[in-house]
Amino acid sequence: MLHRPLLASALLLPLMLLFAATAQAATFTVNTTDDFNDASPGDGQCASAASQCTLRAAIQEINALGESANAIRFNIPGGPHTIWPQFAGLPDITVPVTIDGTTQPGSQPNTLPVGTNAIVAVGIDGGDAGSAPGLVFKPGSGGSEVRGLRVTRFQGGGIVIDGEGQPGSVNDILLRGNFIGTDGSGAGNDVNGGAANGQHGIHVTGGAGGTAIGGGGLAGRNLIVGDALGSAVTAAWGAHGAQVIDNLIGTNRAGTQRHATQVGVLLEEAARTALVLGNTIGAAHTGVLIRHGGTDPQGDGHAIRGNRIGIGPGGESIAGSEDGVHITNAGRSATMPWNNAIGGAAQDQGNTIAHWGRNGVRIARLNDPAAPASPRNTILGNSIFGNGALGIELIDITVIPPLGGQPQEPPPAAINGGQAAPAITSALVGGGGVQLAYQFSGPPGQAYFIEVFTNSACDASGYGEGQTLLTRIDLPDASGGQHTAQLQPLLPGTVLTLTATGQQGQSPTGGTSEFSRCLAVGQTVGGGNPPGQPGIAPVPTLGHAALALLGTLVGGLGLRMRRRHS
Repeated sequence: MLHRPLLASALLLPLMLLFAATAQAATFTVNTTDDFNDASPGDGQCASAASQCTLRAAIQEINALGESANAIRFNIPGGPHTIWPQFAGLPDITVPVTIDGTTQPGSQPNTLPVGTNAIVAVGIDGGDAGSAPGLVFKPGSGGSEVRGLRVTRFQGGGIVIDGEGQPGSVNDILLRGNFIGTDGSGAGNDVNGGAANGQHGIHVTGGAGGTAIGGGGLAGRNLIVGDALGSAVTAAWGAHGAQVIDNLIGTNRAGTQRHATQVGVLLEEAARTALVLGNTIGAAHTGVLIRHGGTDPQGDGHAIRGNRIGIGPGGESIAGSEDGVHITNAGRSATMPWNNAIGGAAQDQGNTIAHWGRNGVRIARLNDPAAPASPRNTILGNSIFGNGALGIELIDITVIPPLGGQPQEPPPAAINGGQAAPAITSALVGGGGVQLAYQFSGPPGQAYFIEVFTNSACDASGYGEGQTLLTRIDLPDASGGQHTAQLQPLLPGTVLTLTATGQQGQSPTGGTSEFSRCLAVGQTVGGGNPPGQPGIAPVPTLGHAALALLGTLVGGLGLRMRRRHS
């Protein structure tokens, strides 16, 4: 049995150690834009030889102390200010720290529900840093946060979060309320991409987990502009659980104009389980690109939900020349992404994907026939319209001519399990609504989601997109082949399209089809307007030039051209 004084000492010692560790955590206030080294790293003082606390000195000091819960604040006289790190760039960060630009006088967090009115009064610019990246978080820095900071013109990327292949070494980094690759001015380099960081605006790599980019309310919204040849946000090389939430990506402050940014969000090289939620995404090439999948037996598991991809808050086009969402092996064998969700079955999970030069959603196996299949990519609850080719394209380009390269062809077996679309046979007014009849077959006992969309027009190919989700039908058994459904009242001439997705319970379990052939309310296939049906004009079809003009005038009305095969 311990003697009472010894027992008290034994209990007190851990508390003393805890207090000592907590006491060593430091808060340093940067008071200059200079870039000098700390005079004596580890002495607990952020001070250069000139007794100034530079950003470089603050990072050197917290790394040397080796403790958690550190903070770097800013109080530089005057403002706004920019810090110019020199050729080697700033030191890598190897301990947890909060770098809080909102503490600089004159800063203001965003308060707008749409766009951002944030004032970011302090930043770092890589114009003198050579090929170095901006802020780099390495193993040991998990739990760090960057708030209210501008990060521009770093050729090695704006913010890099690198686990260096060590599981759990860099988890739960938070990036909120920042301007990355932009100064938000709406002029000069902000518009032409001259302030963008090279390669990636934000790069999460090396197995880093749980990075949160945005989120946390209105003040957490980032404005992120990527390089004209790079991406705004990238997760790669085993990065998992990244969350990209409620940001403006590749746009101006209002989300109404596209700025630089070749790819908005890039998920590649075995990145897994990213959530891209509630963002406004513009890009010159592709909105969300998922490529070079991994070997996880559950697939990649990315979820792209509730975003505006290629379309601003007022319907403006912020889309580029290719696709809203593109899933591909990009010519590599054994790396076809699969098990990804574009939208979802729950309310508000659907994306709005519009104005892209090619497809709204494109899933393609390229070049290498040895690449595996890409099953179980689900496309549910979305609004897809105004794109230059098919709203959903499933295509296998490992052979010439491509499999699935014509609208009437069966879908390629390697993509989404070869899921065929339903075929509408009639959409007649009656019974207080619209009586829909369609053909669709599946294995006995297999259930499906059949999504029904309305459109203002069909295209010249006869196959539509899906502008407005009208309803989702739970089809418990598709083996009968012939099916009917009663829809709500619709105006004669309203164009309908359908998609099919395998389900189990209320969860999607199979890949989604392309959109079906269009049919207008009041018509039957090959039958025009049957007796007793309201007289309607022929289903309108538009070519690409007319579509582009109309989309410019009215923000796109769900019209599109015949698909291209490239």
